[in-house]
Order: sequence, then structure tokens, then C-alpha cells
Amino acid sequence: MPEGRQGKIFISYRRQETAWPARQLYEVLVARFGAGSVFKDVDDIDPGDDFVERITDAVAACDVLLALIGNRWATMTDARGRRRLDDPDDFVRLELTAALTRGVRVVPILVDGAAMPQADELPPDLLPLTRRQAVEISPVGFNTDRLLATLAATMGTGAAARLPEAAPAVPPPDAPAVRPPAVVPVVAPGPAAPSAPPPDASSASDPPGGDARTPAREEAPPAPATPPSATPPSTAPPSAAPSATTRPPLPVFGPPADPGPAPPDAQPGGAVPVRPVGGSSPQAGSPAAPGRPRVLVLVGAAVAVLVLVASAVVLWPRGTPVAAATPSPEASAPATPTAPVTTTPSPASGGDAAVPMILAHRGGLEKHQFETQQAMEAAAADGFSVETDVRFTSDGVAVLVHDEQATKGLDCGGAAVRVSRTTWKDLNRLCKSKPTSTDPAQYPVPRLDPTLEGIAAASGKAMVFLEVKTAQTTAQREEFLAAPVRYGLRERTVITSFSREWLDDVARAAPAYKRMLFVSGRQVPASSLADEGLWAVGVEQGVATPSYLRELQAIGVKVMVWVLNDPAQWATFTAQRPDIIMTAYPSRLEEWLAQR
Repeated sequence: MPEGRQGKIFISYRRQETAWPARQLYEVLVARFGAGSVFKDVDDIDPGDDFVERITDAVAACDVLLALIGNRWATMTDARGRRRLDDPDDFVRLELTAALTRGVRVVPILVDGAAMPQADELPPDLLPLTRRQAVEISPVGFNTDRLLATLAATMGTGAAARLPEAAPAVPPPDAPAVRPPAVVPVVAPGPAAPSAPPPDASSASDPPGGDARTPAREEAPPAPATPPSATPPSTAPPSAAPSATTRPPLPVFGPPADPGPAPPDAQPGGAVPVRPVGGSSPQAGSPAAPGRPRVLVLVGAAVAVLVLVASAVVLWPRGTPVAAATPSPEASAPATPTAPVTTTPSPASGGDAAVPMILAHRGGLEKHQFETQQAMEAAAADGFSVETDVRFTSDGVAVLVHDEQATKGLDCGGAAVRVSRTTWKDLNRLCKSKPTSTDPAQYPVPRLDPTLEGIAAASGKAMVFLEVKTAQTTAQREEFLAAPVRYGLRERTVITSFSREWLDDVARAAPAYKRMLFVSGRQVPASSLADEGLWAVGVEQGVATPSYLRELQAIGVKVMVWVLNDPAQWATFTAQRPDIIMTAYPSRLEEWLAQR
């Protein structure tokens, strides 16, 4: 990486519990990566600043967040006795939420024997933390070699190392666990022996901060069919359901076991042959069996089968197809219901809340870096709506940059940039997009007009969500609102903001535009928004609850939940039926929805 392009590390900790390891870790990291690459506190929040936005911007500017977790991390309370993690404005919760929802690598650091928090101890926006591989440190075991190696690899590639490849699909919580392929051992006839426990998923080979999922408990594979010389099988009918206390064995994925050579008289399908009366002698070592009793047994069995078939035909409910009289072992297993065939609306236009519109956060991160013209055009061409941020340079050029310091997704070579105090010429000279693992190229800072023109050319349906990031002068607002009109996008454009005041300015200047208010940190009562004339409300996942989403939809607005980047979050929030989901991975979300 060229000089001045080093990545950054953010240390998240609680002063009351983990101040000493935070300081010691800070010194170790500064010695390795330099003081300019390690941040331990957000200590420059000025009076009147939006602390949520400042914390979010600070974390988003980093490539790695180290979350120091002590024994009281999940239970620590504030002065009024409330658990801190339950407060949406808790700094540690804000820091972790910002990292988990924005593609920043999160490494839990377990201090003094602390354990990873369980899912039921965490608010919904912190649930992905439970799948991150952790590192343990203590006063006598402060070994950071492995952590430093992981950080060096991440820092060496900057933002590209945040998500180096497509994340494996994670099944929804109610889906059966799928374990990796394994060779199934040959099991001798007789009762099945308990299988050995699977290796611990959190082995030393897992990189810190990686996805540390614990595999499902394996069951012993069923014993093969009993050969003719073994104890006769149970007389229970093959379709008998397992008892309530018996857990059916999990499916085994992998090549089938070699059953070994078949008995000389084996029949297809593993059936035990019936020797004809008067035929060859019985097997060696077994008593001679007279032919007549065998015939009687066969006749009795045939009569029993006929009686069962007749009973099934008489008693079977009308209108239901009759299954085979003797179900196969596969038929006795619980059947998987077939999903009804539905027509999926366009991901850009949305439709029924059961199939939400997919909104590419800052154009998404699947093909190019966030908030490049290339990413936004690609998302629109793939059929997704696009969200982006609008600011103005000091000479009045509308640019698409997330934060005032131009740190998120941009590499300005170490220059101290302030977008509103920098001319377009200097901003374009200093800053380029960071490379990613899928696209090593670096692109110029995108301008509003060329990007809107590219989106309009890429798709005739994709909607564009333009966030007002700063207060605008009258001239800036007029230019901002005129841009979508120039490219035929006014009907497909939604003006968004965290500020109700700024949205009111837009409504007065151009009432025909759709408007969406972002809600973050705490819920804004739906009743207070009923007369705002909003088209939608964007709810941060940390404050999104089923009842709140229903209250918002009841006042006639669409509801967007942001930013959902992994299948666990998708499963949680699609159940709440939002109208729109904003994600950095729109194609993965589309595939996940199709599989559901």
C-alpha cells in the first residue's frame, strides 16, 4: 500500500471495566501500526454535535473494530440501574452497531476470562457479534501475536479486507442446520454407536473476527439393514412416527458408505430373499425350517397387508390422493412442504411487503467500492434501487460523499479534508475510492449529475434515494432538486434526511418529491409523523420492532429498515414485513429471498 494509505483500527471499551487492557493494547498497536492508525476514544464531540453521527462516522472510517469484553460487559448498568446495552444511545452499542452494519471487521477481545455474550443477552442489532471469532487476553497472557498477524493482513489491503469474498449463505433460524461434507464411516451391524463430537468451530485456524459458527450436533448414522442371520427386525409398521422424546437423526451429507459385498442371495433394495419350499438347504448353522409353516406365515402376512390396504382405502379422507400401501423409508420421513409459486415483484419497484424492495446502500459493495458511480450504475442495471449521500463542495458542486471528512470508502492520502471547505478541483485531486477485493481500481469522487445520468441510462425502473447530508442554501437546494428532473428521474427519486427541518425545506421548494425521514437512536412516535406528508420512514435496525413498524405503516407511510447485511438480520426483519430493506449486498439478499 502506498505511503499515507494505511488502514485504521478502532478500540471499543468501557472505562469502568477494561481501561487497562485498552491502554496496553493501544500501546502495542501504536508500536506496530503508528499512532495515526489507532483510535481509542471519540473524544472530539463538540457541544451541539449529533453524537450518533459522529460515532458512526468515526467507526466507519476504520477497517477493524476491537471490542474489549470483560466479565460485566453485558450486565453493566447506568446510574439509574438500567442495563447499558438496552440503551440505544449507549456509546459501546452505537460503536458496535456502526461497525456490524457497515462492513467493518469486528474482533471481540475477551478480557480476564470473560465469555462471549449469548444471543439472548444482546439487543437485535448486536446479534451478529456472537458469530465473530474472539481473542482472549489477561494480565499474565497478553499474547497478541495472532491478533497482530490478522490486523496486518487486514490493514495491508485496507477496506478490501473487510469482506474479501462472498459470505456463505446462513440458513434462517428455523431452517435445519447443514454441516460440511464428511465421509460417512461404515458401521457394523447392530446398535449404532454414538458418533464422536464434531471439532470445535472456534479452532485456532479461524481468524479473529471471522465467522465462528458452531456446527450442529451430529447424530450417529443409522445402522444398515439387519442381515438374514441377525435378530429379526421390529414388527412396528414402517410409517410409525418417532416418539415425542426421540430426535430423528440428522441427514448426512457426503458420499454414501460402502456397504461392502452383498450377500450372495441379496435382492435389489436390500430385501431378504424367501427360499422356495423344497429348495436349497437352510443356511449353515441354522435349524432346518419345515416348508409348510413358512407358507402359512407368508399367507398370513399377505392377508394382513390386504386388510391394511382395504382399511386405508375405506377410511382415507375423500379428495386426498391415496399413497402406496407400504411406504418406503423415505416416505415415512416428514415431508417438506412445497412453497406456492408466486410472482416476485421487481426488487427495484418493490410491491407486497412480503417481498420488500431492495435498496443498495450507497450503491452496494458487491462489485465496486461504496458510493462510486460504477457501483451505483451497476446496482441499477441489476434491478436494484440506489441510496446515496449528497454534499456540496466549497465552490457549489454537488458530490456523493458520506461524511464531511471524506473518510468512508475514500482514500485522500492522509490529507485533512473537509468537503464543504474544499473546492471540487482539490477534492477530485486528493481523493479516490479505496480498492476492494472484487475491484482493485480507484475511482474519482462521484458528482451528482453524471451519476444520475448513468443510473437513468442503466435502468428505467430503479428508484434513487438522495440523502440531504447538510443544510443547503437556497441556490444549492434549487440545483439539488433540479438534477433528477434533468434525467427524467423526478418520479423515481426520494429525498431523504435525518432532519425533519431539511425535509420541510424540500417540501416547500418542491412538494411533488417523495420524502423519507431516517429514524435512529430512538423511535419517533408514529402519531407525530402522521401529518408530515412523508412517503416513507427509514428505521435503524436497532430501534425497529414489529409494533413500531406496524404503527408507521398504519399512518400510511412505507417503512424501510437499515442497514441489514447478513442472513440472520434478513431473517429477523423480513418477519416484521418492512416495505424496503437497505443492504450493502443486494444480490445476496435477492438470492436469499428467492430461496425463502
